[in-house]
Amino acid sequence: PYALIPTGIELNLFYKEKHDREEILKLRRSLGIDDNDLVFVNIGRVAPEKSLDMIVKEFAKDLKNYQAKLLIVGDGPAMTGLKELVKELEMEKYVILTGAVPWADVPKYYQAGDVFVNASVTETQGLTYIEALASSLPLLARYDTNLEEIITENVNGLFFHDFDEFSKQSIRMIEDKELRER
Repeated sequence: PYALIPTGIELNLFYKEKHDREEILKLRRSLGIDDNDLVFVNIGRVAPEKSLDMIVKEFAKDLKNYQAKLLIVGDGPAMTGLKELVKELEMEKYVILTGAVPWADVPKYYQAGDVFVNASVTETQGLTYIEALASSLPLLARYDTNLEEIITENVNGLFFHDFDEFSKQSIRMIEDKELRER
């Protein structure tokens, strides 16, 4: 005998309306995020297969010329290397690594972001995508067939296929406020 046990997400915990805007602004400021910064946020396990190092490299190459920050929330086996990379690229001003945060605070970190970004192609459930959407964030994700039913291109997010395209799509998110808000 077998049974399907769905992974549950309490979506209402992530709704923007559930969070005090002043509290979120206070969190952003405590992280060194200016009121006008556009924040790309990734929440999850920090592991090699997540390709966060490539996002940091592209951010260093193309995105530090914009008023944008990269907020990585979580911990894992690749954190030490990621910290070293951020330092080596002199990106401490642009990349914020929080480490693990209490689960109860995770929805606030989504609200502190403006765009959810993920470069992993090894997601089996993609819960963070659903949490980000429940948080009213557009998605910027590396293309994977399992995301075709989650992301509708130009409606709730954008795909990128390689890291040159990541930079182009990120800049598009920065420059096109109407797209982001849609």
